[in-house]
Amino acid sequence: MRPLGALIWRGLVALGLFWVGPLPAETADDRPRPVPPPPGHPERLVPHEPLTEHELLLSRELGWTR
Repeated sequence: MRPLGALIWRGLVALGLFWVGPLPAETADDRPRPVPPPPGHPERLVPHEPLTEHELLLSRELGWTR
């Protein structure tokens, strides 16, 4: 039974390579660059600065601060 399973597996791998084709090698220049959030976005980018009023409100709603 094991040789049959190995034969089926190799056949499925070959079929997948035929169907999809070889995957291109990804280089550092091909990867998308991270984009900073737009102005006014509530994400914390500088943790050493105090929270704004809106951030404090959200933090209290989530139970992170009192």
